[in-house]
Amino acid sequence: MSTFKKHAATGFVAAFIALPAFAQSPAEHPTTPPPSHEKQAPGVEAVHDAAPSAAEVAKEDQGAAKAAENKRAKAEKKEKGHGKGKR
Repeated sequence: MSTFKKHAATGFVAAFIALPAFAQSPAEHPTTPPPSHEKQAPGVEAVHDAAPSAAEVAKEDQGAAKAAENKRAKAEKKEKGHGKGKR
């Protein structure tokens, strides 16, 4: 067998052996389609849609904090006797 034929045969065998190394694995291209998107029960979806947003909750918290601060300030004024001016 000539040298060229030996090199050609060796190259063919090497390429044939290495061919599966370049194939894509099932992790890259799964054989089955992905599962469909999960949906919760209608009652749960309705409660989730009606829930207040983070901005609404923060606004309510600020309002409650202001009310508590005003109440505390009024109590302090009452303690000090302010608001009932002496003439």
